[in-house]
Amino acid sequence: DYRPDYVPPPPAPPPPPPVGPLRPVRNGVSNGFDSPNLEFFGWSYPESGSRWSLGTSSRIYFELGEEMNEDLVLEFVCGAHGWQPIELSFNGVYIDHLFPEGFESQKHYLSIPSNITKVGLNSIGIHAPGAAIAGGGDPRVLAVKFESLRLQR
Repeated sequence: DYRPDYVPPPPAPPPPPPVGPLRPVRNGVSNGFDSPNLEFFGWSYPESGSRWSLGTSSRIYFELGEEMNEDLVLEFVCGAHGWQPIELSFNGVYIDHLFPEGFESQKHYLSIPSNITKVGLNSIGIHAPGAAIAGGGDPRVLAVKFESLRLQR
């Protein structure tokens, strides 16, 4: 889908060293906002049922334990701080835009080409230029309310 007004996001920061060894994400298994299989960079601490991305760019890291010879479907369950376009990338390659309709979480399904996956550490990048101050005395700049992800062959 060509968009003449599209401006790519700034380069993402390098991945942080994992806090501990991550277990590989398993095919078809949901990994929630507090999963030990996921490492979060640029996210708040877990809250009740979710966690918020902080600022306009954040990442989720995870391990794949085997080579993917077929495309994957990413189920990404999220909401947003207000209506805003959210760009997702996989290992630095643009995948698609999401348009969450507000705080209520929705399931989004995205196709991940097998040629951009790798055995070992992988990442999902989130770019949300509409991130805004939470308000109500909360000074955080929030964008995406993440609940879970699942990869399916």
